[in-house]
Amino acid sequence: MTIGERIYLFRTERGMSQETLAEEIGVSRQSVSKWETGAAFPDTEYVIKMAKSFGISTDDLLLGEALPAQETQESEDEGGMSGEEAQKRRKDEQKRCRILSIVGFILSFAVCIAGLAVSAIAAWREKQIGEVTHLTVAGISVGATLTFFLLQFLILFAIAIVGGM
Repeated sequence: MTIGERIYLFRTERGMSQETLAEEIGVSRQSVSKWETGAAFPDTEYVIKMAKSFGISTDDLLLGEALPAQETQESEDEGGMSGEEAQKRRKDEQKRCRILSIVGFILSFAVCIAGLAVSAIAAWREKQIGEVTHLTVAGISVGATLTFFLLQFLILFAIAIVGGM
């Protein structure tokens, strides 16, 4: 985080406008704007005045040792946990993804088996239509079922790769 971003965060956390801060430390509003956008860097005397105005040390302002509450809240919103906790959470998410992929694969396999069974039953019941029609109906049913199964498998495989499994 740059000093300009810290100036902005400390200023907005205290409900100050750029104009208000500029008046307190004796500069123009444009100077504060340039500092916050990174177009310029404040002189040492203004860093000291801003730190006093914000009620923080110059180290906090320059180095970001104490983050404003707003920044801390953003960090917590993004996870707010230690590296160890984040790693455990990722592992849990990967485990969940694996389980869901396996369940999805089993369900799609079951649907395909059911489709094949329906095709076989339909072909068996339609014996009287004739062999050519019989084979055509069964072939289309089996082909559609296998195509569906292949698509399900490819989708689940893509999800597994994207999910970092």
